[in-house]
Amino acid sequence: MTPALLLSMALAAPSWAGMTVSSAALQVSITAKKGSPVFHTIESLLLPPDGKPATVLRAVLTVDNEGPRVESGVVIRFSISARVKRIGTDGEGAWSVPFLLEERHVPRVARGRGVAVNLPVNRVALVGHLKKLRSAGLWPDALRIDALIEPRKGEDLAGRVVTKTVPVEWRPAPARAPQTAAP
Repeated sequence: MTPALLLSMALAAPSWAGMTVSSAALQVSITAKKGSPVFHTIESLLLPPDGKPATVLRAVLTVDNEGPRVESGVVIRFSISARVKRIGTDGEGAWSVPFLLEERHVPRVARGRGVAVNLPVNRVALVGHLKKLRSAGLWPDALRIDALIEPRKGEDLAGRVVTKTVPVEWRPAPARAPQTAAP
């Protein structure tokens, strides 16, 4: 091949082809009255049907740029759906359609670097959806977050889509022992 042909092939390749998602996690933070929230990665979520969620949820993606240039204007779209089942029944539930669809813009990702992108879950939408489920006698037994780095013209979806599923535990919080007076 001639050098001119190699150069034209290199210039024809999209410069943003290196954007991938290398990891995804779901994190929670218990609300506090003062100070900034501290988030912790979870593998399951304690959320009984009789209680109000006291946690703040977010997904965290690690987005890598293995391309030849700095990437700017990256758009990440994400959705949250629930696997619901009737309260008091056994077995696995059925996946519902997503009840939350949002997007997050990442202004800049340096070449050869990864960046952690926080995807906050809209608490009002989550609590509203849980109230509707509870009034219908349903409750989620799992939550799923799907995220996608929006593709640009001429690129495929390989490495750009990620799904994270977290089971929801229904067991109620342990009751506090009654305080007794010492004799």
